[in-house]
Amino acid sequence: MSYRGELVRIHLRRSIADSRLALSLFFVLAILQGSYFISAIGPLTMPDTDMNANTPYAIATGQIFNLPHVETDKFGNHTKVQYISGDARLLKRTGRINTLVDTVVSSPLSPSSKQEKQRVIDHEPQSTITVPTSHIANRSNQYFPLVYLPQAAGIRIALWLNSSPYQVWQAGRITNFIVFLTLMGLAIVIIPRAKTMVACIAVFPMTVFIGSSLMADAFFISISACFLALFFRVSIRTTPATTLQVVCLGILSILLFYSKLVYVALAILLLALPHHVLSRKRKVITIGTCAVVALLSYGLWSSKYAGMLAITNIENNVHWMRHNPFTLVKTITWNIIFLPTKVSSDQLLTMQATIILGLAWLYLLQTLPKHQAPAHEQLSSWVSRNRYIILSVVVFLICLYLTFTALCLTWNAMPTFDSTTEIQGFQGRYILPLLPLLVCVAFHPKRPSLRSAGAPSSPDTETQETDRRSEPAHSHKYARKQKSGTFQFLHRKSRK
Repeated sequence: MSYRGELVRIHLRRSIADSRLALSLFFVLAILQGSYFISAIGPLTMPDTDMNANTPYAIATGQIFNLPHVETDKFGNHTKVQYISGDARLLKRTGRINTLVDTVVSSPLSPSSKQEKQRVIDHEPQSTITVPTSHIANRSNQYFPLVYLPQAAGIRIALWLNSSPYQVWQAGRITNFIVFLTLMGLAIVIIPRAKTMVACIAVFPMTVFIGSSLMADAFFISISACFLALFFRVSIRTTPATTLQVVCLGILSILLFYSKLVYVALAILLLALPHHVLSRKRKVITIGTCAVVALLSYGLWSSKYAGMLAITNIENNVHWMRHNPFTLVKTITWNIIFLPTKVSSDQLLTMQATIILGLAWLYLLQTLPKHQAPAHEQLSSWVSRNRYIILSVVVFLICLYLTFTALCLTWNAMPTFDSTTEIQGFQGRYILPLLPLLVCVAFHPKRPSLRSAGAPSSPDTETQETDRRSEPAHSHKYARKQKSGTFQFLHRKSRK
């Protein structure tokens, strides 16, 4: 094995060892909850069944690139409507319950969330139907197809096996859950600190239900967690980021763009990386390349296929926004300020999840090493030292403003609004991909090492300094074994 390969193997083994407690917490609680949700709650009990069920079915049956028809809805909007055909037992979505995630999670034992009504489709005769119809909606072309690949894989396998319609949907849930577990576990391993905090966010009942459903939000949450975990791993380096790390950050940024446009704001964090980690030239190349790839691919798909649901006249809203930008900003700001008040009614996060999140964050703050600020510290120095915290707050607010703007455009009649009107359509699941930003308090940029002026180093040896006070570390025996193994390997190399 090469020198680089041996060091990478050692660092990977150390990262997994550091993550044992957090991984155990995550996998045990997530699998227990996910197994219950899959077995006790029907696959069509979720928000937006016309999108979250139909899109993976369209991908699995090769119809996702059916050319849409431009039609005018009852609100006067011109939208692209995609027609797909298939088994009526699946596309009719009999027994579907179009409900909010927090409603299901807050009362998982209620009869409305069970699957008896949805199992009826197994006993119906097979026939073919084309949707949408006058009473069956279809939104299989609202999101970029890539975000539904995990569900589509399970549905495709189930169709090959001639499974019953109910089991076809269940297969899509299972593969989605497997991908969710894999990506969230990877995020826990990658992030060098605050692993337990990430695990707590990942085992929220809302998060696990989404991960074990047909919803694309599972992809949004896990990709966001992986991006932030890798970013914070790179952020505390004392040498340049490796090419592999930069490429992975770029790919994850593109996947965020494919998920929801609002979440691509997370990529702004790359600008905060110190120059010894990512130089200005590498930042421009990375961000520019990602922007070109994402815009070209998404733009080509969107111009030809993408359709969007709106329950108001978009043209009227755009006209109002252009002439009332300050009222728009004031209205969104008002709604953001009063967003925490929705916790008590479970419209943001459930009360239990909010309490767990608060306690986990307080524990993280208590276990962080105390940084002694220099006396008479200048403002510029303070901003530089806390750059990740400051920019994380800014990015969080940008995502909220973009989310509310999109809701204003498609869900609300803006000409009737004033500065204190409540914006309709916001759901707590929209902030789940942003919650890993809370770990920003555990990270501060480090001074460059003497090697930082050279080419990007291979293994990130400086970033693996896991905080012993905040995370479970290696035992002394394990650490001595690793150190001895590394020394023996390097000694053999020098003799050769």
